[in-house]
Amino acid sequence: MGEEKYLAYAPIAGTPWSIGANVSVSEAKAQLRTFAWISIITIVVVLIVASFAILLTAARIAKPAGSIYDVSKGMDEQLTVANDTSAVVRQMSASIQQIAANISEVATQSTQAATKANVGNKSVDKAVSQMASIEQTVLNSAG
Repeated sequence: MGEEKYLAYAPIAGTPWSIGANVSVSEAKAQLRTFAWISIITIVVVLIVASFAILLTAARIAKPAGSIYDVSKGMDEQLTVANDTSAVVRQMSASIQQIAANISEVATQSTQAATKANVGNKSVDKAVSQMASIEQTVLNSAG
């Protein structure tokens, strides 16, 4: 059996003629596949970058916290150390909240991309169904 193709045609206004177009199914769906792969790759890259940013931020925050602890070990000014530690914890909390917001944004964008891809796929499936019906009508009228 030959290659599957989409067929579309429309009448030319003011004439008894019609015009048709024929395109292979694989060519029509290639752009959807490309979009899906680009979306997946983008999500993976963003997750890797976000993970790296989390690790980097955690390392930067942990190092000063450790230094503060070492310096304050023998001192009587524990209240100052507690305040500094509290500031570090607040900074860590703010960083984690920002990371969570960024990940939420990525998830929202990924969901939107998946929804758009699904809508495109449904449109292609509907066009395929219509073209199959047209093809059957043409074959029935020719036979």
